[in-house]
Amino acid sequence: LPFKWQQRIFDFFVQLHIEVVAEAKSNGTYVPGVVDVKTLGAKSSKLIRRSKIFENKNDGAITEHVLIKADYGLNFEEAKKLLEERRAFIASAVAQRNENLAAPPSPRDDDFNESQQSKCGGFIVDEDDYYDNGSDE
Repeated sequence: LPFKWQQRIFDFFVQLHIEVVAEAKSNGTYVPGVVDVKTLGAKSSKLIRRSKIFENKNDGAITEHVLIKADYGLNFEEAKKLLEERRAFIASAVAQRNENLAAPPSPRDDDFNESQQSKCGGFIVDEDDYYDNGSDE
């Protein structure tokens, strides 16, 4: 990825982290250094690896790095439902567009409609009667 896209992705995750921490602080569930994978929207999670990084010799407290695989995806039924909703939305949008394209244009006060008439002082006047074309007819 180009650097600017990497930066955008990183900025997105930083902002997401800030929002998750702010929400946890506001509802009283924030614990520094602890992230609840379920809070981030994971459907399921699995412990992959746990490794000790540091052990405090004074009190025996251990700092660990934990690698967790989190699944944020959809099950088959949810994916199928989402696909059907998207297809229905697209079909509706296409039908609306086709309907708009098939509809005759609506005349505006400063345009002529299909019969070449314009509104003039509240009366419908034929274009030929409105303009003097130089003939005596």
